[in-house]
Formats: sequence, structure tokens, C-alpha cells
Amino acid sequence: MNERVATTSGSGSSYKFGDTDLAATRLRTVAQVFEHSSRDFITGAVDRPIGLAVDLGSGPGYTTRIVAESTRAANTVGLDSSPSFLAAAAADTSRPGLVFHQHDVTIVPFPVGPADLLYCRFLLSHLTDPDAVLTRWAGQLADGGLLLIDEVEYVRTDHPVLAFYQQVVTTLLGRNNQLLEIGSTLARMSAPPRTERLESALVTVRPAARDIGTMFLLNLSTWRRDTSITEIFSSVDLDRLEADLSDVAEGRLVASAEWGMRQILYRRVHE
Repeated sequence: MNERVATTSGSGSSYKFGDTDLAATRLRTVAQVFEHSSRDFITGAVDRPIGLAVDLGSGPGYTTRIVAESTRAANTVGLDSSPSFLAAAAADTSRPGLVFHQHDVTIVPFPVGPADLLYCRFLLSHLTDPDAVLTRWAGQLADGGLLLIDEVEYVRTDHPVLAFYQQVVTTLLGRNNQLLEIGSTLARMSAPPRTERLESALVTVRPAARDIGTMFLLNLSTWRRDTSITEIFSSVDLDRLEADLSDVAEGRLVASAEWGMRQILYRRVHE
């Protein structure tokens, strides 16, 4: 029997960061910026051969490649609900051997067998009931299987342009019952049933200014006309923010920010 978690983003219809070509370009930058911290997390977690690794919310497949290379799994699968992202992943010949399925990851069972490793990055902040989601994911693990959660705990900046962007995006997600800086919430949660928490660590990432500007600018271009934003922020303010982020992305304006990534490792206990 299929089980669905109450969420506004599982089907992709309310995933505010979009699945357009612009969104895919942004995800390529995100993958580059956070690749090192993600690889360290995954490789440090793997303590035995992995038969099946699954990338949850795989998008165009950038994180799926990282999962495959870091785990050296016999089989690596990406699951995502977006046809456009999956088409981009399938068309990319630089990632041979990876398999992708269209599937809403808030629904179980998954269209693959019990996994030795499940990896999730930048997804739970877009779901309305992360506790229930984690419970369902834990049920998709093989005995001894690992569940790796890699989510934002904080984004800190003292630059007014980046701070205003953070205010806007936090408002956008908050009005859709989603939480951008979800890391501390996840850290306080109990381990899902039939799992034990092996690790909960906070890792800092300090991207280059141009990368920050690119990520933020592409995001803004995707959702700046969303009514959750336009009802609160004026078009003049959003136009100015877009211009300022463009200056950051092009190197005309220097701005810095630090990400705190909450990395949590669970293991399915043997039954």
C-alpha cells in the first residue's frame, strides 16, 4: 500500500525553486559549491560495500553523481518527480551507469528495492512534515542501511543585499509552511523508528561571492513573481535586489556569506 506524506512539494507543484532550465543551471552551481562537504560526509559514513544507493530528489543528477562516486555503490539510482530534470539527467552522458526514476519521494514504497544508502540534500526544507517523511524513508532501508541528511541550519551574512535576499526567500517558504534553515529542527528530532542516529554534525561552507550571487540570482528569477512575494515586497525592491545580485554574480559587488550544514547519519537497526 502506498503511503503519502502531507506536503506541498512532493509532486513538484509547490517546489518554489522550480524545475526550469534556470533552476537546473542553479543546481549545477549548488553542486559545485557544496560538493566537497557532501563528499566528505558520504565517504565518512560508508563503512561497508554498498549494493544500492539512492539519491532522493536527484534533480538533473548532479548529486547523484556525487553519491555514486563517493559510495562506489554497485547501483546508484536518482529519484525525482520532475520530468524536465529527469530528461536532463538522462541526456547527460558524463554520468554513465546511473539510473533515474520519476517518483515522488514522499510516497513509499520506492520503485527500487531496499536501499543500503539513502542520501538527501536541500529537500526537507521544502516539505511540510519532515518527521513523517523521515519515518517513511527509514522504512525503505535494508537492515544496516544508512540514511544521510544534509540540510541548511543557517545562512549568515552581514551584507545588506544578501541579508535582504534571505529575508525574501524565508518569507516565501514560510508562507508555504516550509522552513529554509531546517537543520536545528532536524537535530532535535528523535531518530526515525527502527533506526539509530550515529552522527549529527555542523559543517561550515563559505562559497565564493560570484557563486553566491549566481545561486541567489537564479533563484530570484524563478520565483520573484510568486504571489507569496509580490503581496509583501514591492516590484521596485525586487528589481533592485535583482540588479544587486547580478552585480555580485558578475564580480562588481563583493559580498560574503557562510552556510552551516547540518549533516545527520542514521542507521537501520537489524531486526
